[in-house]
Amino acid sequence: MKIMKSNCQLQKVLCLSLFVCVSLFLASCGDDSNSNPEKDVKSASTKASLVISQDLLDIADLTITYIDETGVSKTEPLNATTWNKTITQSKFPAKFSFQLSGTVKTNFDPNSKTSYEITRNLNIVPSFDGKPLKSISDYSTLPVPCDKILTWLNNRGPSLIKASCTINSDGTLE
Repeated sequence: MKIMKSNCQLQKVLCLSLFVCVSLFLASCGDDSNSNPEKDVKSASTKASLVISQDLLDIADLTITYIDETGVSKTEPLNATTWNKTITQSKFPAKFSFQLSGTVKTNFDPNSKTSYEITRNLNIVPSFDGKPLKSISDYSTLPVPCDKILTWLNNRGPSLIKASCTINSDGTLE
């Protein structure tokens, strides 16, 4: 009788242990879809590079206007022949825009040279989640005689070169 009572208690302990193990197993089988929330975060970025000729820098007061990481338009002076910027956004659609503008410098003498070499090269390399998309380029080199340089610059208006793109949340480029 004592052996049966001992077996009965052993069976109860084993059943209780089995119940606890099954409960723990089932509790650990929850949905892991949010265990790594950073994996679902998407981002779009652009690497912009601008190269201009020294002649253009000597002729005009230049500014570059772009849309920053927060989607706000920023303008800064351009005082060098090269400019580079990488911008990343996680809000979609992600809009990127770059524009070079200029006005004739007040002390500019068009007759100081016989001809001006005007180079403007704007290259944008957009990417989605680190994967490059189709790049966008606008490039021109133009010799302009001194008697036409002011007309050339004034006919462009303030915008000398511009490129923009939009990246959607599915990675498509507009």
